[in-house]
Amino acid sequence: MSAPHADLFSAALDHHQRGRLAQAEQIYRQILAADPNHVGSLNFLGVIEHQGGRHESAIDLLRKAIAVNDQIPDCHNGMGEALRALRRHDEAVDHFNRAIALDPTFTEAHNNRGSALAAQGKVDEAVQSFRRALEIEPRSALVHSNLGKAQRALGKPQQATASFRAALALAPDLPEALQNLALLRLAEGDGLEAVELAHRALTTSDTPETRSLFARTLVALRDPPDLPDRDTLLIRAVSAPWARPGELVRVAANVMRRDAAISALIDRIAAGWPSRPELSAAELEPLVRNQLLKTVLVSAQNWNVDLERLLATVRRTLLARALAPAAPDQANAELLDFACALARQCFINEYVFSTSGPEVEQLSVLWRQFVEALHASAPIAPLRMPVLASYGPLHAVPDADLLLERAWPEPVSALLKQQLHEPRAEQEDRRGIPRLTAIDDAVSQKVRDQYEENPYPRWVKTAPTEPVGLDPYLAGLFPDFRPLEKGDDVDVLVAGCGTGQALIELAQRLPGARILAIDLSLASLAYARRQLEAAGITNVEFGQADILALGSLERSFDLIESGGVLHHLADPGAGLQVLQARLRPNGLMRLGLYSEIARANVVQVRAFITERGYRPTIDDIRRCRQDLLSFAPGTPQWHVTQTSDFFGISECRDLLFHVQERHMTLPGIKALLNACGLNFIGFDLDSFVLERYRKRFPGDAAMTDLDSWHAFEVENPQTFSAMYRFWLQKG
Repeated sequence: MSAPHADLFSAALDHHQRGRLAQAEQIYRQILAADPNHVGSLNFLGVIEHQGGRHESAIDLLRKAIAVNDQIPDCHNGMGEALRALRRHDEAVDHFNRAIALDPTFTEAHNNRGSALAAQGKVDEAVQSFRRALEIEPRSALVHSNLGKAQRALGKPQQATASFRAALALAPDLPEALQNLALLRLAEGDGLEAVELAHRALTTSDTPETRSLFARTLVALRDPPDLPDRDTLLIRAVSAPWARPGELVRVAANVMRRDAAISALIDRIAAGWPSRPELSAAELEPLVRNQLLKTVLVSAQNWNVDLERLLATVRRTLLARALAPAAPDQANAELLDFACALARQCFINEYVFSTSGPEVEQLSVLWRQFVEALHASAPIAPLRMPVLASYGPLHAVPDADLLLERAWPEPVSALLKQQLHEPRAEQEDRRGIPRLTAIDDAVSQKVRDQYEENPYPRWVKTAPTEPVGLDPYLAGLFPDFRPLEKGDDVDVLVAGCGTGQALIELAQRLPGARILAIDLSLASLAYARRQLEAAGITNVEFGQADILALGSLERSFDLIESGGVLHHLADPGAGLQVLQARLRPNGLMRLGLYSEIARANVVQVRAFITERGYRPTIDDIRRCRQDLLSFAPGTPQWHVTQTSDFFGISECRDLLFHVQERHMTLPGIKALLNACGLNFIGFDLDSFVLERYRKRFPGDAAMTDLDSWHAFEVENPQTFSAMYRFWLQKG
């Protein structure tokens, strides 16, 4: 190497080591322009390309370096890292092996080899590689952490815990170790340590992964300790959101309970329910000023009974104040903001709150005065708008377009967007959705009519999902499945997309896929399309279709998702046969089906509903809910009031008043799969449930024995309370 190159290369390395990558890259390229075979510059420029996510470019540079001199361990290690990033694990392991052959004490190569082997499912070999790295460098926190991940994958939680703790003893803020130990503690039932570890990981490294983990631990614990910035982080978690915000509502309710004034108010209202006292300005103030409460109200349905009763009482108080002549708080900006948030919550839950007799009379007066003022172009106090909108949607107001001709404060404008603009956009969208099949089946027609009236679920936000290919995603869940090896070039059918909450997560996870989303209900499809367009999702097309008529659709798919749909057919097996016929060889299917064991309470409550003669109307659903809330804890009626679907009109109708529903058992599902020639890959379940199953049935390493899972469910009846959610693959 000439002296000028040596000086330049030394300067480039200095920039590189100090994190000044742009300057280092410029000098490396300057050297290569003069000397294309400069190995050091090829190697480290390849490292920069890899660090920047340009892995193919990194491989080209490192391949040239190795062609010049294949005796440099660092070049082989860098090549292995770039190949591993592209999930070319066999090639990566080969280069790590060559690096180790050249330098048996190369700790980083042993560690990287272990990670590549683990990604291949060769976890025992990975453990050996990590242990060899620790023999060379016992104080490597990263290797201890990687060893812990491998031990956890082998079903050795105690060994994994020891490895993660060893990593944190050396590097207390290592995010990977904090995250993985938090997941282990969560699986072991220690939610308190899990949330503390997740909080440390988040404050050390604020990333999508640490945010999601923190939200997950909050949901699991429900009543978090007094962590630093807890309320601020919870507001961020609900608003962003970091998880489906509805799951965080109960956490927020418990946190708000720690406010003495709010807690006392909740207790007073609960003790006197169903009477609703008119609250004083002093009693309203802690609610109006509570930013967490306002964030919850506009982000998701409330899932807490105490909070529902509090909000119903506040709504009655605001109604009385809106009718008071020249009320001093009519122009209160904070109160207006809160009233708009409450109105948006009521729209989200489709006005599920019960209404007292005095409210009905007062609301009639407010409605008449509001409509008269609107038509006469007379002034309307801003508070009257959200109060009216908290009892019924603004698009129901006669000549509601006149509202758009006036100037309103920002919170009111946001309310108008929700209750006027968005419903109209959905109505317009209905006209552009193609009809792909006929809907001739009588049961399908009944199900369609229900969801035309009550699209399910009514959601506002959902957590963003990181993009990842189908093979990598499933390899993380089920290492033994047969990869499709198509990259992002896959065709996907979502058979029964509903309002699109799960659909948007799928589309974000597979941004290169071509997705067809079908449903019986145009109302549901329009809701889904509006939400996906707002999120910038462009890889989904929509169509109205009946699963039973998909034989007329001349398309086949690599992946079919049908969550919570087949059990609404008269014959779920017939629907499954139709879907598998549209699935390509080796194709994948993800299903969701109701569990007969887990839905036992729902069955008993439906008998109660039939006995009482409730109908699936808004008024009857409201009355039914209030009657169910009067039952003691532990009864089937009480249990359904604890479910998320109890807190909205569409959700409650889906839960308790569905026109067609079948419940399944795992032996029955096993028979269906055998009849269809579909292979069971595994369940989508939280890690703590999988850990419990693994302990109970250690002989089922793949966790695919449905007979053992049936025994596990009998012992743990609420395991599949959400549904059986599982993956299949076509033979």
